[in-house]
Amino acid sequence: MKIVDLNVHELSAESFAGYGKFLDSALVKPDAEESDFAFYYNLMEADFHDPVAISIVESKLQEDLYGNSLETHFETPEVLIPLDGTIYLVLTKSEAADMKKPDLNSAKAFVVKPGQAVLLPPGIWHRAPLSLDKPVKTCCLVRKGTPQDNITFYLKDSYDLRFRVVR
Repeated sequence: MKIVDLNVHELSAESFAGYGKFLDSALVKPDAEESDFAFYYNLMEADFHDPVAISIVESKLQEDLYGNSLETHFETPEVLIPLDGTIYLVLTKSEAADMKKPDLNSAKAFVVKPGQAVLLPPGIWHRAPLSLDKPVKTCCLVRKGTPQDNITFYLKDSYDLRFRVVR
């Protein structure tokens, strides 16, 4: 089986172009602030068209950061917000000729830290968040009913490969 190493990218406008949107609370000023809180309003918008399912993904501790599968949704964006630790995401775009297949040549790995969030538009392929230092809970926002609409590729079965995230 082929192992494809993906170097980790920090979130930036340049590195994340074509994969969705991101926010970093450290890069913006609050809209309202008092001595006991700061409020950051409307940092990112997502149009779900339907009720939103607020969910939690718990990334289990791994010795290495391997991505074994990719999934996508064509009916909804997905928002991922790490709650209690750093996560690593493996993302690809869809093939231009067949939107129902991941474009493995576009694969990239990103680090998402607490205080950051990503919005993945429909058609961006992604692995569930990976964690290395400890199990991490990530808030996941998708359209209600999304798990029934997933398209999943198991990389070993479909392509005889795995992605390895390199820090």
